Amino acid sequence: MNIAPPYSECQIRFRYYMLSQGIKPGDEYKIYDYMIWINRMVVRYKKLKNEKITAPIKQDDFTGFIEEQFLTNKYIISIIKLIKLYKIRWKAGRLSEV
Repeated sequence: MNIAPPYSECQIRFRYYMLSQGIKPGDEYKIYDYMIWINRMVVRYKKLKNEKITAPIKQDDFTGFIEEQFLTNKYIISIIKLIKLYKIRWKAGRLSEV
């Protein structure tokens, strides 16, 4: 097990990994979980770009892709939470309070 460093000391891709997995500075994490995560991101990126798996990565573009994936997932999670809140209030007859 490793201890997660402060966000300011992390490489940007590792920071997105920590944020996407809910890892906070000081939490324990397994380095191989990061390796699995980043490898999956590489596969997604290359499929999106229609590139061979062996093709080199455009580093800045790949980092932008990871950021975009993180922000998209964060946005979707926020929407889902909002929908659940509206459903709860609708069922309780309190939709007018929103």
